[in-house]
Order: sequence, then structure tokens, then C-alpha cells
Amino acid sequence: AQDLLFALKSIEQNRQADAWNIGLVGHSFGARPAFLLALRNARVRGLVSLDGGIANKFGKEWIQKVTGFNPANFKVPILHFYQDVENFVVPDFELIESLKNVPRTLIRMPGMRHMQFS
Repeated sequence: AQDLLFALKSIEQNRQADAWNIGLVGHSFGARPAFLLALRNARVRGLVSLDGGIANKFGKEWIQKVTGFNPANFKVPILHFYQDVENFVVPDFELIESLKNVPRTLIRMPGMRHMQFS
């Protein structure tokens, strides 16, 4: 999340970029820092997760380690694409389903494999 914040600060220097309306895309575990930045930065307006670590059984407990996380405070719409072919990335939507105050869209990608999302 700190790396993404650094990139966001760099964008602020570019007059052609809108640094106040940010969309984030994260693949695999890259969706987690994107989620954290969305949680902490009001300029993030949308998050796209590409078979992201915010919605799988492997390590779903990671969010419990985030100090002060409350699903009711998450305000960023999520579009999550996922595969259900490979057993090392098993979908688990518990976190996304807990975010009741924002639009959440889950899209299954038949036949896709985890690495094909990149």
C-alpha cells in the first residue's frame, strides 16, 4: 500500500492526470495492497481485482491483521474477476460479501487460469 501511495503522490505532479479520482487494479496478492489503499484513501473511487487475494481461501485471515478494519467503513466499489479451475487459488467471497455499503460485482471467468489474469 505504501508503494501505491508513492505512485499516487507521483501522479499528483502530472497536470494531465486526475489524482483525485483514482481507480486501482490488482492481480493475485496485488489486490491486497490496492484494497488497503482504497480503505485508507478517499481519492480511490474503484477497485478491480483480477483473481485477487481479497477473495480466496488461501490467507483470507490477512484482513484480521489490519488494525481498525471495519467492513462498514469501506466505501469503494469492487469488481472482482475470478477463476475456479485451479485448486491453489480457491474462491472465498467472505470479505467482499462483508462490504455491505458498496457495490460489489463478482464475475466468474470460465476456463481461465490464475496466471492468465496478468
